[in-house]
Amino acid sequence: MIEEPALYPGYSILQNLELQRILVGNPDKTICQKVLDMVELSEVKHKKVRTLSMGMKQRLSIAMALIGNPQLLILDEPINGLDPKNIVALRSLLQNLNEE
Repeated sequence: MIEEPALYPGYSILQNLELQRILVGNPDKTICQKVLDMVELSEVKHKKVRTLSMGMKQRLSIAMALIGNPQLLILDEPINGLDPKNIVALRSLLQNLNEE
């Protein structure tokens, strides 16, 4: 995952994930909902990306990286530009992913 992922700002969170799923060739149509639940974006999945905060964009980019079920996830400064509340939330998310 790079610092500033390429997202489609006019598309919703779910549409961005669906596009990523197709691009990586993942046939599991339920994976988008699974990763949305992991990164706690399920309730806002229909929001346009252009309206998201930096923290939400970071969580979306992690979800997009998880769509392909990687064995290893390399992050480039995932907390860069986040406020303290979102830093804590993102670190907690990464710790939970590591444990799972």
